[in-house]
Amino acid sequence: MGSRPARVLSLEGLNTVVLGGQRRLPDVKLAAGCVDASGQKPGDAPQRITWQQVLEYAPDVLLLCPCSRSAAAALPDVHTVTQLLGFSSLPAVQSGRVYVIDHGFYSRPGPRLIEGVELLARLVYGVDVGLRQQSQQQQQGDMVSGTREGECSPVLQMACDDATGHISWVPCNVAMSQ
Repeated sequence: MGSRPARVLSLEGLNTVVLGGQRRLPDVKLAAGCVDASGQKPGDAPQRITWQQVLEYAPDVLLLCPCSRSAAAALPDVHTVTQLLGFSSLPAVQSGRVYVIDHGFYSRPGPRLIEGVELLARLVYGVDVGLRQQSQQQQQGDMVSGTREGECSPVLQMACDDATGHISWVPCNVAMSQ
């Protein structure tokens, strides 16, 4: 995993910037081997913050998972965030580690939350933390890039054209453990 845990910042609110708490996202980050860039601890409630605070946290990885929204439905709000002063200077942006994630992975306890931990570990470290057993995976169907065939990708990754500076969002090819 490297010499130090990745510093991950997750935002559940984008028009009003809100840290993802709800007693789940800080736990997910720990379980995936990461630390919360804002210092949030398990049990902390969601918190409104300023964009300046996001810049000060300087996350290695930025997760944009707007409350109750799929990755595709969140794109208009995500576009607004990419236009904010200093967005391009964030370490996560400079390293291409900005992800728009379906909020369903983190919104309620259950098997999907385990998938969310595994997804984060794969995005950040490229490793399988092995939380799900083979039999559970077979019950969920064949997975392609973290989604069942024919569904929209639950994870989009930022892609930036260096020549024009144009930002686009592409399906992230993160195969779930098999």
